[in-house]
Order: sequence, then structure tokens, then C-alpha cells
Amino acid sequence: MPRFVFHKVPIEKKPAYLDFDSPIFVDVFSKMIRRTVDAALPSAMIDLSEMQPLFDQNWLTDVSGQRYTSEFRFVAVDSRKPASGSLYEANLGRASSGFHNFAGNSCIKVLPPLRIHRRGAQIV
Repeated sequence: MPRFVFHKVPIEKKPAYLDFDSPIFVDVFSKMIRRTVDAALPSAMIDLSEMQPLFDQNWLTDVSGQRYTSEFRFVAVDSRKPASGSLYEANLGRASSGFHNFAGNSCIKVLPPLRIHRRGAQIV
């Protein structure tokens, strides 16, 4: 399990940061789990995803060397029809993880979320 993750619980709208070495963050995370269980939501899941990049990997710095990060969200749509029998076409609509290389493009590592629920944890 990575030290730095983000957690998303069904009772909160946005993901939150979690450092497993910080008693304060672990306490907040524990409370979120208890509140989720108390809400008795059917099939409630808690998603954990690894924080990337790590703090020392942030490339944006100010004049004093402080490192910063920001979030940039966008939707990309490819209106072209995939070639018949292509790997891309075979994986449409399916979640997958690992390294992928579609049509010679650079590889992207996609980590599967860890879902924790009342019956235990599973990687999906």
C-alpha cells in the first residue's frame, strides 16, 4: 500500500488526501469509514488511489524552490471509428489497468482502485 493516497467515500463529494504515516489523517479517514458504515448505503465502496506525482516529483517551483501542483481536468473525445479488430476496439467500454500502448502512442500507467467495503477489500 502506498504511503500517500487519495480516498473517496460515498458520503463526501470530493476525494481527500491521506498520509498513512500521519495519525491525524488516519483518524480523519477512520471517521469517514465509520460515517460511511453508519449511513448504511447499499453497496457503499471506499476508493483509494495512489497519489501521483509524489511531493519531490512536482516540477513547478517558485523562486524560493517551493514545489507546487495543480489539477487540470479535461475531456478528450476521439470521433474517429477504431480500426476493426484493433486492441482499442476490443477494450471499448471495459475498465482495465496496467501499461497500454494504442497505435504506437506512449504508454500510460493506470492503477486499479482499491475498493474497501464491509466484506473486505478487493482490487478492481
